[in-house]
Amino acid sequence: MRNEARLEEYRMRLKAMAGVLDFFGVIGCIVLIIAMIALLANLYSWLVGDLSQTFSDLQKNVTDALLVQ
Repeated sequence: MRNEARLEEYRMRLKAMAGVLDFFGVIGCIVLIIAMIALLANLYSWLVGDLSQTFSDLQKNVTDALLVQ
């Protein structure tokens, strides 16, 4: 009887620890997802700025090449 009580208490502790670790795992994943979204937003804004500058430079070069001075 005493062994069964200890075993049951041990199982309850393991279940409690598993629940706590699951909670922290979910919180950690949420933080990582938010960080990835922020990085993607930053990448998108950089890409838009870079492409607009690139096409602006290309347009200037083509215009300069086509205009006879």
